Parts: sequence; structure tokens; C-alpha cells
Amino acid sequence: MELDLLVIGSGPSGQRAAIQAAKLGKRVAVCERRDRIGGVSIHTGTIPSKTLRQAVLEVLAQRPLDVLDPTRVEESEHQTLQQLMDRAARVVAAETAVVREQFRRNHVGLLPGEAHFVDDHTVAVEGTNEPIRAERIVIAVGSRPARPDSVAFDDRTVIDSDGLLRMERRVPRTMTIVGAGVIGVEYASMFGALGSKVTVVDQRERVLNFLDGEVG
Repeated sequence: MELDLLVIGSGPSGQRAAIQAAKLGKRVAVCERRDRIGGVSIHTGTIPSKTLRQAVLEVLAQRPLDVLDPTRVEESEHQTLQQLMDRAARVVAAETAVVREQFRRNHVGLLPGEAHFVDDHTVAVEGTNEPIRAERIVIAVGSRPARPDSVAFDDRTVIDSDGLLRMERRVPRTMTIVGAGVIGVEYASMFGALGSKVTVVDQRERVLNFLDGEVG
């Protein structure tokens, strides 16, 4: 396959690059891992975190109307958490559909699978036999949570920020968040509002030091 532009990654920057090139009349395709259309922003970053925030606010607004059964506290907590995660999943699915439609409307090809460079202008995509050649290749692969080798992640008790979106049991009674960046502070605020006792640990003297001092 011969292209003018291949974009690796379908997050916000990859989308903009692909669609703009297509509008200029270029032959364009986007390569993205399977089931990750929209990239980190839609699946583990901005969209799910903001959705959870809104869902938490709505849950808190309804709480005074709840009549809790003291014999079923664990089950009630599980249902609350499941409702939050279901809400996030529905929004992620809807946003993914929007990205697909944008690509279709602008005649941008979509290549699902891992991409590997063969040479400066050729990429092999997992699951396809034909290599993809492009005059220009944009790498827009996004970010991922840091997982130091010195930390024993088990994805149940010790998790990264992506793991918060896969919690299934209940809202934890206690939580320690390492890192007072945007994502850490955001989740600390949400789970604190849900009743978790949250401790935030950070090596910096100020929280969110890029903001106004009073806001931080």
C-alpha cells in the first residue's frame, strides 16, 4: 500500500494530522492498536476521567435520597462503583464512534494493529501481510503511566492510573496516591468525595505548581 501520509496513533494529535492532510487531498491512513481508536485521551485519559468526575458529582447529589440497607453495604458499594464504570464505558464507546465517523467522512483509512518500522518509509502492521509505504510518517503514540521496576504492581492493590478504570469490587476505604500531578489530584478529589480516606504523596513542595498559588 502506497500512502502520502501514515499516522501512528489515533489520539487528538494523530486525528488532526490525518484529517488535515486528507482535506488537502493526500492519501492518508491511521494505524492504531485494536480496540484503542481515539488513543489514550478517549480510553484512559481525559474522556474517562472527566466522565467519572461528572458521574461522581451526580452520585453525591443523589446520596441524601438513598436509604442504605446496613446488611448489604458491600453490595451497595459494588453497585455504585459499577454504575460509575458503566457510565465511563458508555461515553468511551460513543466518543470512539465519533472518531471512526470523522475518519470515514474525511476518507482516512484505518489500520487496526501494532505498527513496526521496517525502514524510514515502510511500516509493517500486525495482522496484515502487505507492508505500508508512506512519504511521510507521523508518530503520535501518546503516553502511558510510569511503572517503575521497583514497585510491585499487582493490578489489584497496587495499580496505576489506568487501573483505576478497571476497579470492580468497591470504592476503596483507603487510598494512597503517589504523584500530585493533574491525574493524581483529580482522582484523589473524586475518591475522597466518594468516602475514601486519601493520602497524596509527592516530592515537590507545591501541588500543581504550574497553577496560580491559591488554586494549587
